[in-house]
Amino acid sequence: MDTSPAWIWADALSRLLSPYQLNPWGYHPLRPILEDQVDFAALRAQDRIAVFVAATDVRACKLEVFDKSRLTVDAVLASACLPFLFQAVEIEGRAHWDGGYMGNPPLDPLIDHTDCDDFLIVQINPLQMETVPTTAAAILDRMNEVAFNSSLVRELRTIARINEFLAAGTCRPSATARSGCT
Repeated sequence: MDTSPAWIWADALSRLLSPYQLNPWGYHPLRPILEDQVDFAALRAQDRIAVFVAATDVRACKLEVFDKSRLTVDAVLASACLPFLFQAVEIEGRAHWDGGYMGNPPLDPLIDHTDCDDFLIVQINPLQMETVPTTAAAILDRMNEVAFNSSLVRELRTIARINEFLAAGTCRPSATARSGCT
């Protein structure tokens, strides 16, 4: 895509004008697809699968996790809202961007609200690169990868550290707080 004239033009335009200027009506092309393909009421009603969707509260600079009781089209759109492409998604009077800015993925709900002892994390943003990015687009892409990886790396380090403490006997798991030491 780096050599596509249409992509280069659209990418440059997105850096000059915001989604509020380019799309003042706030049309989101994913909304009708989600509304047509996903039965959110059925997802909320079922008991077999826990669902957590993360978004970043723009003004408060904090992670907001929507569990399945709050799972809506807007929560999913907020969780994937890249601010250079889409207007912030308003939920309950709060503006939200992609959850990756604050938690990618957020591990706390998995630890605190499920009985799972093991998790499989599929990482889509690379931690390491072979070369240093040198074009403006490549630098911005890498900045996003670093930002989206930072919370996961931090959380995994914390979990590893807690496991070290548990193995050394310097803390013991609490029956009331699965994610903490007493």
